Amino acid sequence: MVEAHGQDGCQQELLYRLRNTHSVEYFPGPTQATGGVIICIKLHILAVCGPPSHTIIDPGRIICIHFHSRDKHLGIVGVHLVPEYSFQQKYSFIQRIADIIRASKQTLWWVGGDFNFEASGEKSFNLDRNSFTDSSASERLASAWNLHLSHLLEHHQPDFTRVQNGPQGISASRLDRIYSNLPSWRLLSCNVHTSTVGNIMDSNRLSDHIPVMTSIHSSADRPMIHFILAHLKRRWNR
Repeated sequence: MVEAHGQDGCQQELLYRLRNTHSVEYFPGPTQATGGVIICIKLHILAVCGPPSHTIIDPGRIICIHFHSRDKHLGIVGVHLVPEYSFQQKYSFIQRIADIIRASKQTLWWVGGDFNFEASGEKSFNLDRNSFTDSSASERLASAWNLHLSHLLEHHQPDFTRVQNGPQGISASRLDRIYSNLPSWRLLSCNVHTSTVGNIMDSNRLSDHIPVMTSIHSSADRPMIHFILAHLKRRWNR
């Protein structure tokens, strides 16, 4: 998922680079200044699941795509919560995302993007003052997220994803995140890796944000899983 700004060439560049492996879908906003959201879908997913349906939650900002097949259901929500929106607007979008996920419980859901608020209990870090900064606005939105979407699991990585130079100095935050509704017990049998792509302090980065990626691979042999199962079996046989 990529956030595009007007005619910045992102769509054309991705179409060229991924032409043999992905379908590149662009969802424009109402104005050129709004830009839009680009979602790149691997061709083998389309071959298995067929073309997805789309739900526009906020034009050019929050998009849901949903794959339906006989026994496979996959949903992806690309999120960009605009900082200038009111709390009520942001709250309504969180509610809408929750309603869509709740209406399709058999679907594997992925929700990710630029949330523009810290996760519950987190703070931005002021690099000039070498201290953390509280944000009541972020905490209110984090509480709203936990109220409606606490069943989603964050594929956590600890690094900051955004740097901002503001009136109070330079601050770093972890605003870009990835969530899924995969149960935690299922992830124990997989190889999971989540990380940022690039260095947020690199002066040559393309944006004030850096991407976050997660990968999940099934693992046929996880020694810890065998240890847990053996332990449970011994307890059951007592």
